[in-house]
This record gives sequence, C-alpha cells and structure tokens, in this order.
Amino acid sequence: MGVNENLSGWISELENRCIRLIRLLDTEQFAEDVHDLKNEAVESLRHTFQETRDLGRDQILLQDELQQQAISNYQELFQAVVLVEEILTPILLGYDAHDHRGFLWLQKFALETNFPLEDLPFVTAKSGNYYWIYPELRVMGMPIGDIEGLLGWPDIAHELGHTLLALYIDFLSAFTPVVKQYFRDKRDEMLDLGGQLHPQSSKWLTIAQMKWGNKREGTWREEIACDLIGTYFMGVAYGWQHLRLVTNRDNHPYYPLPSSANHSSSHPADHARMEAILAMLKIMKLSKEAKELNNSWHEMLSARHFSNPPQGFRVYYPRELIKKLANIVYSKCQNHKFVAAPDQDMQSNYAIIPLVNRAWSVFQTTPTKYGSWEKKLAGEFWKHIEGDKDHLMIGLRGE
Repeated sequence: MGVNENLSGWISELENRCIRLIRLLDTEQFAEDVHDLKNEAVESLRHTFQETRDLGRDQILLQDELQQQAISNYQELFQAVVLVEEILTPILLGYDAHDHRGFLWLQKFALETNFPLEDLPFVTAKSGNYYWIYPELRVMGMPIGDIEGLLGWPDIAHELGHTLLALYIDFLSAFTPVVKQYFRDKRDEMLDLGGQLHPQSSKWLTIAQMKWGNKREGTWREEIACDLIGTYFMGVAYGWQHLRLVTNRDNHPYYPLPSSANHSSSHPADHARMEAILAMLKIMKLSKEAKELNNSWHEMLSARHFSNPPQGFRVYYPRELIKKLANIVYSKCQNHKFVAAPDQDMQSNYAIIPLVNRAWSVFQTTPTKYGSWEKKLAGEFWKHIEGDKDHLMIGLRGE
C-alpha cells in the first residue's frame, strides 16, 4: 500500500474521530462555567472535519510529487484534533467543584487587578504537571492542592502573564531593539579587547541573543516577563513562592549555562528569574521587602553550596537586560491600568493579593502554626467567595 492510499485511510479515520468527539461534546451536560469552552471545542472540530474532508477530495492525493505536502497538511489537521481530544475534552468531561473554585478565583482576581475578563482562561484544578497554560486554547492547569493552599497562588499570575503576552503582541516590542543593541555592543567590546571573537564566546553570545530575542526561540524573555508580571500583580509573595518552588524541586539555580550540554530549556535559570523579581519589587518601591527576600535567597544558595554564579552566567543573563525588561513590563502594565500589588487595599480580608501576602507573613513569623492558620483562612475565603458569587457575577456584568 502506497503513501497516498495510507493517507486516504488516515483521513477517513480522522473524519470519524472528529464526528465521535463532536457527538461526545455537543450536549448540554456541561457546567455553565465551561459552556463557551465547549462551544469553541465543537466549532474547532467541525472546522477541522470540513478541512479533512476537503483534503480527502483534493487532487493533491493523486500526485506523487506532492506527497510531502499532502502528509504535512494531514499532520496539521491531526494536531488540531489532538489539542481538542487530549487537552480540552478531559477538562470538559472532568469539570467539578474544584475547577469551579479555580474559575471563581480567576474572576475575583480579574476584578481586583483590572485583568481583561473576556480573556480569562478556563481552569482545570487537576493538573498533573504543576501550573501550565495554553493561551491559544484559553485553558490553564493548576495543582488541586493549591485550591485550598494559599502559598502557591502567586504562580497563577505567572500563567496569566502568558495570556497578556499573547493578547497584546506589542507588549515586549520595546525590548527587541534593546536586545539587539546590547549584543552588538558586547561583541564590539570583546573585539576591542582581543582583536577577534573567540569561537566559544561567539557561540555563547549567539545562543544568548536567540533566547532573549523575539523569534520563536526567545522563550527566556517571555518567561522572565511573566515573572515580572506575576511580581507586579502579587508583590513580594511572588518572590517567596519562587524561592519555595526552587527549594521544593531541588532546581539548579544557575542552569542552563553556556557550558551546559543542553541549550534547549525553555525556562531561564532560577537565579536570573529571582533577579528579575527583585528588580520589579524595587521599581514598585518595595525595597525593604526586596532586601529581605534577597537575603533569604542567598541563604538558601549558600546552604546548597551555590554561593557564586559560575563562569559564563552573565553572558546568558546580563543584569542590564533584566533591569531594562523590568522597566518595560512595569510601564506596559501601568499603561494598561493593571492594579499593582502596592495599590491593593492590603487591609481587605478576602482580596486575593493582600491575603496571599498575609499568608507569607504568617508563614515566616509563626511557621509551626501556619498549617492550622491556612486551613482556617482558606475555608473562610471560599465560604466568602462562594456565598458572594452572585455579587461577583454582577461585577463581571458591569451592573
């Protein structure tokens, strides 16, 4: 059996898969929270079904010289179905009271921070891979233990940062010329010192510029920008959660490095991310909090024998770029009128940002009593939110 015959069979099977999934999802059994997500999933499947049927009738399947193009077209359609089948469908079918609480949390966060309500993601609170988000699908995962655990909530703001960067495509545009100029100057500086650029140095600079750049590989700028957005919204609590996460997962704080064998990591080194967090705190005039966080961070590094950044660290993570990105993100957040942590009413009992920062304060001052305190406060928070959801929905409708 040749390639074209196989493709014809696979196309027919994919049509049937679309039909099965549409039949499964196109019902009224789903919670009101996720009606829009369900409708989007069904519409996506119908669109893919029609494109798959069109491909099955396309003359491209009859031309041997176009086999590669035909396979590529089929693969794109298959991946579109996979996104619905493996990501959206489990969220929809498994949606329960825990997910609903995540839904209410995001709505309350949006009202408190002026985050765009219409672009909030849908939530599954049963993530098997910590926090994650697919901005293009508008779905986010969070660990179920964090529904009633306050300390991890700052990481939600990081994921929402990815939503903002996808929504406002010019959010980091001012950073692109900064990156180009920085690495141009760095190469000129090294040439002035040595007469020629060492091949290893040139390679390191090339990788660094790519990771900080605005192309697909430029994931470090996006991840650090989301750390900055998270800090803008959550304040010093975001930094404490970062320290907790790095310690909990035994992350190497300086990896990846220029000397690393693997340069494909989408996330930058945790130490660079902490420097970004500290930079944003200082911009927001939270210098005292930044100093306390910095001291605790370095105590952790020292205890794990990571006191000094290794050779090449500053090639990948220049302080100059981190600080300039922090200023750009702060200005963009201000321009969009997002409410920063220092502008929240820190005396409010059930506002999210004050509550999370208060949780970290209690954790640090009376750590042995924190567990019982958190259980009590989380219970009160959800009782308040769920009892006040009618008021919340009025706020969402602007009535």
